[in-house]
Amino acid sequence: MAGPADAPTLLSRARAQMKARLPGLAIESYRQALAIQPSPEASEELAEVLLRESHPQEALSVLESVRMASTHSCRSSLLMARALTESFRFEEAARHWRVAEGCCPDRAQFLQVQASCEAAVGRFDVARQLMSEAIDRKLDVAGSFYLLTTLKKMTVEDLPLVQSMRALSSTASLPHESLAKLNYGLGKTFDDLREFELAIGFFNEANRISYSASPRRRAYKPEETRVFVDFLIEYFKAERLRQLSPLGLGSELPLFVVGMLRSGTTLTENILGSHSQIRAGGEQMFWTQRAIEFFQWTPRGLVCNFPAAMRLGPSYLQMIETKEQRVRYVVDKNPTNIHLVPLLHCIFPKAKFVHLIRHPVDNLLSFWMTPFNADLSYVSHKGNLVDYYRNYLRLVDHLKDVMPAERFATFGYEDLTTHPEVAIPSMLGHLGLSLETACLEPEKSRRAVLTPSVYQVREPIHRGSQNRWKNYEPWLGEFADLLGSEAAL
Repeated sequence: MAGPADAPTLLSRARAQMKARLPGLAIESYRQALAIQPSPEASEELAEVLLRESHPQEALSVLESVRMASTHSCRSSLLMARALTESFRFEEAARHWRVAEGCCPDRAQFLQVQASCEAAVGRFDVARQLMSEAIDRKLDVAGSFYLLTTLKKMTVEDLPLVQSMRALSSTASLPHESLAKLNYGLGKTFDDLREFELAIGFFNEANRISYSASPRRRAYKPEETRVFVDFLIEYFKAERLRQLSPLGLGSELPLFVVGMLRSGTTLTENILGSHSQIRAGGEQMFWTQRAIEFFQWTPRGLVCNFPAAMRLGPSYLQMIETKEQRVRYVVDKNPTNIHLVPLLHCIFPKAKFVHLIRHPVDNLLSFWMTPFNADLSYVSHKGNLVDYYRNYLRLVDHLKDVMPAERFATFGYEDLTTHPEVAIPSMLGHLGLSLETACLEPEKSRRAVLTPSVYQVREPIHRGSQNRWKNYEPWLGEFADLLGSEAAL
């Protein structure tokens, strides 16, 4: 048990966990350290992680608890502005934005942070104005242009700006990350303008740059993905699920929304979170980050330590708990929990899973058109994406065989966007809930959205992203190998 002298150790651990890109673990370490020894600096660090992980209310609570002791630095003002904005307290946020604007040394970064924050809560006019200002003032033009393209549908009126961005893309002086974003922005622009050959050329260049600049992506090994999925299929057979699930916890609170990235999980969370008995909990990394504690490589191969996973269950429930008595479910919208579905079922045998599927080539094209952080190893390479997707299909086939139908249900993105009046009641029926009108109008939801789908989920449900692959059919390359795979789903 940690004593007072352990606070610095816990704080060092939290910072190391952040450096290792393990924010879920870092949050826990920060909380423990602050419970022993309050610190404005550590509180600000925790608030920053909480905001990144979609917990604005808790971030605001942490910041307000040290407000009197905190210095009025750019960082503290910026964090307060973000937390208040993402809590939809715009008038209060405005004062903190002004303070931060006056003292933050990096004007470009400030404008991009505020624009992203305003976009997360649907204030696109404000966000677009900020990015236009950044471009006009030549502040990180590449990054600002990319962000601008995600905040609107580009039109012929934008062509003068687009031509200057095309000229900029041919320079060799930009850093790799900026050049990649510039090409993603140009690809998005010409996709909006329906000049698909130009668009795919820029998307291809963006992915080429991203792949070449990422040692992690260049080191991706398809064999490791296959071995992992083989293990999951072999270990989590129906008989093992029947043996382990009676040992699990009795909570019905977790609602896991899973699938491939870019398959419609953000839209689904927004739909579900609009129901009065469901709270949207964001994209929690708790289980994927802590997998190293229960999946271990040994000389005999990969093994699962189920007792270690079970011990994490109460901590997870504590993290998602809600004091709202009416709330029956809290959504955990981490698509990559798809690999942990059978394990999570054993830990929470009463939990529900909503699995989203999308046309395979549309799904992978969406990957191709979206910049991801460096942690994602299989992107920016068509062959690796196809390989990863095929292994996903193998796992889904297995889940359909072993998971109880009343716990695990699959819904199609195309059905959700073509006939929401049918698909949404069906999804809610899986949860034992009746339809509420708000679920048919998720674009009106008052919650911050921090994923690349931020603009799309603020629009009424539409079919605009269906069958996009047909626009790019001549240039699909290896993605074309998956045409016909939708029948298997």
